[in-house]
Amino acid sequence: IVLLKVCMKSPLPVVLGAVVNKDHILLIKKNKSLFTDLWGMPSGKIQQGENIDKAIVRKLAEKAGLDAKYEGLLGLVSEVLSESGNIVDHFLIFLCGLKASDYSYTDSAEGKFRWFDLTDIENFRKIIIPSDFEMIKRIVLGGEHDNYFSLIEKINGNYELKKFERF
Repeated sequence: IVLLKVCMKSPLPVVLGAVVNKDHILLIKKNKSLFTDLWGMPSGKIQQGENIDKAIVRKLAEKAGLDAKYEGLLGLVSEVLSESGNIVDHFLIFLCGLKASDYSYTDSAEGKFRWFDLTDIENFRKIIIPSDFEMIKRIVLGGEHDNYFSLIEKINGNYELKKFERF
């Protein structure tokens, strides 16, 4: 059992984009903030008063110069990041499904992009953010559109997924 000290800070609402083109998904190798040097789906904060569809399309245009079409909400994930038993971050993640019109993108200051083959995604588990991997596997590929709780523990600089379950 993992015990966490409660943080009274509200969860930060963010959008996460599952950008799919045929059998590929677009991931970014993070080079700043959390999860540095790991690959994950493009993400960003939702601005006050902004709808999730507008937020994810805006973030993809800003970060990747990508023209993508919002297709719908795939899932909602309440994600807690802990370190030494303390909650250090809490995110309310709106996982959005998007289609890209083509494979072109532009790398940004936040990281470099790459298309990953979804039929071979299991071979990249160790280099993908643990919760993003679960979302790709269960929600994007598995079609398990639902609400989830995710708990990631940072241990010695590595991120371990402790829980990823429906609620």
